[in-house]
Amino acid sequence: MTGEIISNFTNSFNGNLSDGMAGIGFTQDQLVVLRTTSQVISVFSLVGLLFVQIVFWFFKNIRTFAFELVAWLCFSCCIFNLTNVLPVYESDDLSSMANHNLSTSCTLQSFLNIFSDLSTMIWTMIIGFTAYISVTNQPHLEQNKTKYRIYFIIFAYTLPLSFALM
Repeated sequence: MTGEIISNFTNSFNGNLSDGMAGIGFTQDQLVVLRTTSQVISVFSLVGLLFVQIVFWFFKNIRTFAFELVAWLCFSCCIFNLTNVLPVYESDDLSSMANHNLSTSCTLQSFLNIFSDLSTMIWTMIIGFTAYISVTNQPHLEQNKTKYRIYFIIFAYTLPLSFALM
């Protein structure tokens, strides 16, 4: 069964790759449905994420350290969902892709997508780390929130930035 799946996957690349992702087994109509569905879901996600941001900024009494980390996570998720909402421009000319003649909007969209996706994963890891520290009752997080906040922000944005620039 697994061999058959791998065989079908590798055989799909023998087709015409100028059809973009259609060479992987999707028709152009299916790709339009997938992109549209992804964009609609991203819009709903953006609405929820912006709601979290608004609540965080307008209600000062709930601005705890934990909620601040969630707000930073939501900020990164907003950037990621914005890149999904933007239209996808495909080139039928594969030679332009081979020569790295990509448009500025495509390059910016790819950069923001990689940056925000990695940043989202790191913020999730940071939230898990702080939850572990809180559960194990280690007092150094409570005593050094400002220091940890700076470390977390630097870590969650410089590491993805370095990977996105590669």
